[in-house]
Amino acid sequence: MTEERKDSEVLDGLIGQIRCEEHRMRTTQAHMVSAGFNIGTEEADGCCLYCRREGKVARRRKNTAYVDEKRNWMESCRECFQEAVEYYADLWQQYYADVM
Repeated sequence: MTEERKDSEVLDGLIGQIRCEEHRMRTTQAHMVSAGFNIGTEEADGCCLYCRREGKVARRRKNTAYVDEKRNWMESCRECFQEAVEYYADLWQQYYADVM
């Protein structure tokens, strides 16, 4: 085996480990949100992007594990965020019931 090929295989292995770790981190954060941990910004006066009501809104981490990290966040009021957390918690429960 050539030195260049060994280096390429090592690099491929490292890239695979990084991707695996990123997925594990996204999944861990999603489960933390499901468990009630608040990962996000402080609430501020504004308009909820989901229900369009004026009030306190914040950018919060949803209990999802999308590869595109932007899709794991939502800027909303507390009520809309709680609805999303419950919705995705049901999806996670269904997912794990199907794969286990």
